Amino acid sequence: MVLAVSGALLISAAAVFRGKQGQTQFNQAMRDLDSKIQSYISDVGAGIFPEAEQYLCQLDSATNRPHLVTGTQVAGSNQDCIFLGKAIETAVGSNKIAVYTVLGNRTYISGGSSVPVTEFSQSRPEPAIYNGAVLMDEYKIAFDAAELVYAMAVGSTIPPGQEKRYEIAGFYNSLQTQPDPSQQGSQSLLVKTYRTNPPPAVVTTKQCIEEDVANCRVDTPNKWSLCFKSKSSNDYALLVITPTSAGVGTELIFKPDPGVCPG
Repeated sequence: MVLAVSGALLISAAAVFRGKQGQTQFNQAMRDLDSKIQSYISDVGAGIFPEAEQYLCQLDSATNRPHLVTGTQVAGSNQDCIFLGKAIETAVGSNKIAVYTVLGNRTYISGGSSVPVTEFSQSRPEPAIYNGAVLMDEYKIAFDAAELVYAMAVGSTIPPGQEKRYEIAGFYNSLQTQPDPSQQGSQSLLVKTYRTNPPPAVVTTKQCIEEDVANCRVDTPNKWSLCFKSKSSNDYALLVITPTSAGVGTELIFKPDPGVCPG
């Protein structure tokens, strides 16, 4: 009997330890994800296109959109396109996010002349494409500790009941200078969210980034919230990404029940 009781206590202690370990890994994984998304947003604010020196950017004559070709960028060269920002794609039930570099045209035709782009709407956004393939980075949540429950965008233009279907968000340079005199010369950031048409429609991330509104709804949200559930405990986390006048802010909220993810 003593051995049986000891065995039961050992099993119970092991279960508690695994639960604590799972909670610790979940919390750390969510903090890592928050930090990673902040770094993507910082790249946009700084105008950084990783590995840009490995490519030349040209306009595709068939689509009038930017694409990458083999070549070495020369400092001071005037390429055909500009770095607009990053788009992040999520999927319910997944422990990964996909990250796309988004490019835009440097110029557009106005009055029969080619003039520099000064607004995002003139840029014809396009995910970076090389040799016909869309370039994409994948970030996997640490320890395989969590999966996405939903991605929700909230804003005045978003239909009630459809908030949880905004799987993709873009973080872009708006190409407009900050109105705040203290930040003179800096660029304001633009956040857009995308909701693809439901099955059986086949809609690609590329179509959404291109703002193909026939196949993908595009909105400018007040915030984009990602709800995650731990794979080994009853913990939830909500990562809230909010556009502000100073850029884009993130807030990470933990709570051991689904109430942390409203709705």
